[in-house]
This record gives sequence, structure tokens and C-alpha cells, in this order.
Amino acid sequence: MSPRIALVAAGMLLSPLAFAADAVNVNDVSLEVEALQTLRGLSLTPAQLKALAVLAKEVAPKARERKAGKASEKYRAALTELRDALRQNDADKIDTLTEKRDDLRDAEKPDLDDDVEATDAAKRKAPEALRLLTAKQVIDHVGTYEEVPDPLNLVKTALKDGLDLDDKEWKESRDETATDVGWLLAGFDDAKAGAIAKRVSALLDKAHAWKGVELTKRQGDIEKAVQEIRGEVGPTDVLRNLLQRDLAELLSNPQLVNAIEARLKDEK
Repeated sequence: MSPRIALVAAGMLLSPLAFAADAVNVNDVSLEVEALQTLRGLSLTPAQLKALAVLAKEVAPKARERKAGKASEKYRAALTELRDALRQNDADKIDTLTEKRDDLRDAEKPDLDDDVEATDAAKRKAPEALRLLTAKQVIDHVGTYEEVPDPLNLVKTALKDGLDLDDKEWKESRDETATDVGWLLAGFDDAKAGAIAKRVSALLDKAHAWKGVELTKRQGDIEKAVQEIRGEVGPTDVLRNLLQRDLAELLSNPQLVNAIEARLKDEK
């Protein structure tokens, strides 16, 4: 046996986890975990899962080359454990393993290419996906948010946090908030969402000049301005837009079909 082969073999014996971790596409595992967590939050029945799988296959995103994920062996193992528990819907393990994964992620900050952007095809199917859900499932999903996105609260939070930001940070925060308010009020109507975002951006810049006591005193003016921007869009419209965007992103997850098949296998 050559020295190089002997060294590799010794490494495999001494560190089997490291060798196994190299075979794990950590991006794919992370994407599947995200899909499985959303499915779990929705508490879909087998019939709903099968119907969602049909939609997922119809709008499956084109494969794209992702940057190789960089994560420690410990993080990869924890992520894989969490995926397996989610596949089996093992409630006793999921919470503990989720906390373990989160702690490692905060401590190690792994570099993963696991972003999902809603595709046009998925956006078109999102209303159909939403019709699969019951009212209780909708409420349960909204309940997974620590704070449900709301146009007025987003504007108020941006203005409060903006007091401590420099010009560059403020512009980034302003633009992000304006974009979020735009799609919350207009859904997938990009032209309408863009027009709303411009109005929100102008409002934020105007109110950003108000400091301290003046900002507090003019909360009523801010609420009135946001209401004018909202127009006839009501709270149920906002929730529908939020749900459809979440479902479009779920349908755009390249690991969704695998996640559904794993859950259906567990249901048998």
C-alpha cells in the first residue's frame, strides 16, 4: 500500500464522520429541512401532501449551480439529524434538534448557498396551493411568525430603528421596508408593488427627519399616511398576499418534492 493510500485509509478509520460529511450536500439538506419545517407547520394531510406534490412537480425550478456549502462536521451532522427527525415527524426530537442546529449556526455561522427565490411559475400556482389549506391550517401557519408582517408596524419599526442608523444603513433599511410593504399590499402585481414602494420610501424619508419627541407626537400622521397608501387593501388581503408568497417560495424549493415523498413514506 502506498503511503498516500495508507494515510487516507487511516484518516477514514480515525474520522468516519468527517468522511461521511464530505458526501453530504449541506445545501440540499438545509433546503429540505426548510421545506419539511414548513410542511410540519401546515400540518398537511396525506391527501394535501399528494396534491401539493403535483403542483411542486409542475413548477419545479430549473437546477442551478450552487456554491459549495461550508460547514463543520458537527453542524452537518446536527442538520442531518434534524432532517431525519422531520422526515419521521418525530415531535420528541424535532424541538431539541432544532435548538441544537440553531445554536451551532449562531456559533459557527456556516456559509451555505440555500436561498430560495419564488419563481414566476410558482407564483402562478400559489393561489391554487392556498386553496388546498383549511382555515385552521392558515391560522396555524400565521402563528409560526414571531410577529406577523404588517405594513404599519413595518413602517413604525423602520423609523424607530432608523434613529440609530447612519445614512447608508438607513437607505438600506428604508428600501427593504418599502419593498416589503409593497408586496404585502400588492401581492405578485410587480408594477403596483413598485408604485407602493416608492410612496412608502418617500414617507419614510419624510418621517425620518422627525426626531425624538416630534416622531412620537406625529404617530397619528404616520398611521394616516400608511392608511392612505393602503387604500382599499384590507387585513385579509395582506394575509392572503403573505400566505401566497410563503407558498410560492415553498413551491420554488428544489427539495420540496423529496420532502413530501419522505413525509408520505412516513405516513404509510
